Amino acid sequence: MSLTLPVPETVGLALPDFALPDLAQGLTPAPMQPAMSGAEQALLRAAAAGARSMLEFGCGGSTGLLLDASEGRLLSVDSDRAWLNRVAEGAAAARALRQGRLTQWHAEIGPTREWGWPLMAPSADTGWRYWGAPWFSMPRADFVLVDGRFRIACALSAHGRLDAEGHVAIHDYWPRRAYQEALAPFFEVVGSAGTLVLLKPRAVVPEELQQAITTHAADPR
Repeated sequence: MSLTLPVPETVGLALPDFALPDLAQGLTPAPMQPAMSGAEQALLRAAAAGARSMLEFGCGGSTGLLLDASEGRLLSVDSDRAWLNRVAEGAAAARALRQGRLTQWHAEIGPTREWGWPLMAPSADTGWRYWGAPWFSMPRADFVLVDGRFRIACALSAHGRLDAEGHVAIHDYWPRRAYQEALAPFFEVVGSAGTLVLLKPRAVVPEELQQAITTHAADPR
């Protein structure tokens, strides 16, 4: 998969995750926008271009962006059923669902609050329903976006399932030291814009990777 990385000079303010229609004026609802800066969106679009099999952990405005960036298949995972339904109402998502390009996966982790956070402390088995079970639907991918819950385990679970030229993109990487400390031994940063980074798997000892997954299996951050 060819990749041209944009090199932004500045990073703008994050865009709202969605735009509400003006019902009083009868306007057509605006498409959802990713909660990312313009520079982050540009990197995400470039990284996903040409991907044949994509998986995103955490859906929203990024769903439409990925569907527009590539003609490949997208598996979209989220822990909030109502939010999945809302995303499905968007024009791009609805069309992709009809075409069979988009598959939505509701990760049953129990009751959730804003941003899909579990109301109760999850167990490793509960976490696996989010970061592990979806791989049964898509055993391999050449692009993975991590922007939801259980981000460390999601990224680690993708390590051995990426195609040769595949990448993992993870949002909010730089402000969260826990992400850096957990993922740096297993991934190399090959692109960055704002807080979004593009990761390439390193050669690792399988047992060490599995131990790291076990360590972070129940961490919903």
